[in-house]
Amino acid sequence: MLTALLLIPLVGAIMLAPMNESTPAQISSVKRVALMTTVITFIVSMVMWSSFDSSSSTYQFTAEYNTLHFLHMHVGVDGISLYFVLLTTFTMPICVLAS
Repeated sequence: MLTALLLIPLVGAIMLAPMNESTPAQISSVKRVALMTTVITFIVSMVMWSSFDSSSSTYQFTAEYNTLHFLHMHVGVDGISLYFVLLTTFTMPICVLAS
């Protein structure tokens, strides 16, 4: 799930990169794609929160990426960082709507 939280905004950004903002219809489509990307990210974080085991003190939803010889990444969330993930994914749709 943590991998999805990292990849969904990246896919949304790749979708937004070639879009043009010269007409109001194009601006509206850019905003829709950005909003849907952030809402999907928030939904995934809510699913992650609901399946989080708060009785454990270890990192959960861990993933390790070491396929490239120059990049070794190990990600996971604990009890405190889970709430920061939720806060970030909650504020992203609000920021998109406010812009």
